[in-house]
Amino acid sequence: PDKELPFNGVFRWENGETTLIDSTLSWPNGIALSPDERYLYVANMEVLQENGADSYDVFWMRYTLDENGAVKDKKVFFRAPDTSLPGGPDGMKVDQNGNLFVTGPGGILVLDSAGMHLGTISLPIPATNLAFGPKEKEIFVTARSTVYRISME
Repeated sequence: PDKELPFNGVFRWENGETTLIDSTLSWPNGIALSPDERYLYVANMEVLQENGADSYDVFWMRYTLDENGAVKDKKVFFRAPDTSLPGGPDGMKVDQNGNLFVTGPGGILVLDSAGMHLGTISLPIPATNLAFGPKEKEIFVTARSTVYRISME
């Protein structure tokens, strides 16, 4: 109830200075950079009202960055196909090949660098965050009351 800003924002902090990147997202949560640092990814969820009931729009934004790290453009990178599944946008990681592993409806969604959904790693409890193990051979996932270790092929 006591907000200092009238929006939820995505900010950049560099050399002691904070600048606003985007003030249009309703619930930004989760952020990652591509391996070459040319793209910034941000998870977002919007609550929609349909026939008196809440529904959700879950999507990930991609911001193209210039050589100084300033935003050149932005676009919706991927939209969750089924938001009725348990879980929401929270943590994300980008592997060395530029594939995104994002927490979202249904588990860990795996996306390629073009935004194509490669598959979903399903979990019994909604995932909240993740990290790669050494050499990206495994993923460690936090999920409310549990930590999972998943081997990668």
